[in-house]
Amino acid sequence: MRKVIFDNAELDCLGSESVLDTLLRHGIAAVHGCRVGHCHSCLSRSTSDHLPKDSQLGLNDALIAQNYLLPCICRPHEDIEVVKVEDARLLKRAM
Repeated sequence: MRKVIFDNAELDCLGSESVLDTLLRHGIAAVHGCRVGHCHSCLSRSTSDHLPKDSQLGLNDALIAQNYLLPCICRPHEDIEVVKVEDARLLKRAM
């Protein structure tokens, strides 16, 4: 079974469950919005070397190079470590 590693906790990832769904099922209050990769409100970064390509759809090359991903559309094929994004430069105020 694959694991999502978040904040030093190893969380079981069930079937084709997304990283976001895994976090929420384990009671982690992960920020999210659309749940389909459009709003980018769940943007996170991974310390893992191999990310599923689908997990980075819609991200620019700079974010991809820094291992950013969208947990709502990331369905890992192997264990993955995800960290919170707390970089205010990435956040934009919605109108």
